[in-house]
Amino acid sequence: MKIKKHYGVGKNNPNWRGGKFFNCLICKKEFWAKPSKVQKGHNKFCSRKCYGIWIHKNRSGKNSPAWRGGKVKCICKTCGRNFYVVPAEIKRGKGKFCSRECFAIWHSKNMSGKNNYQWKGGISFEPYSIDWTSTLKRSIRERDHYICQKCGKLQSDKAFCVHHIDSNKLNCNPNNLITLCASCHIKLHNKKQDNQY
Repeated sequence: MKIKKHYGVGKNNPNWRGGKFFNCLICKKEFWAKPSKVQKGHNKFCSRKCYGIWIHKNRSGKNSPAWRGGKVKCICKTCGRNFYVVPAEIKRGKGKFCSRECFAIWHSKNMSGKNNYQWKGGISFEPYSIDWTSTLKRSIRERDHYICQKCGKLQSDKAFCVHHIDSNKLNCNPNNLITLCASCHIKLHNKKQDNQY
């Protein structure tokens, strides 16, 4: 292989410290490597492309040091179809459904209405009291100085929710109402026992 002699390249460089020619492990092309690259072990491949080919052949799949046995066969809980999942995904709770559609079908059957762990007898469908007005909610927010009574967050008027402490929509007594930010309100309703305040 001929290398053009330019000033500053190879032996013509005033900082020349030596160097060697090597044959690429993939394409067998001869290339030159600096001593610093040789010390780091970068003297096996002539380019990133050849290095990528070698990695693909020698460090992927079963040849990878991170190999854990490959994908595991699973059966979908909804449609019964076989599919394959990486073991790490099973540890995260996946591997039960072959697709989002199958999960949605299972979820609608098993997590709605009386089957949901948060079911409280259908009280969410009950109507609010006629006293439950925007004026009442605004007065509760003003009373609490637009501060979430759980986390202490300060926000604008519209960003806050007004929560019934006893979960009774008909009880609109100001002593039963509290100002909460949206995040705390959701967390409170997600708890099985709704009587913390």
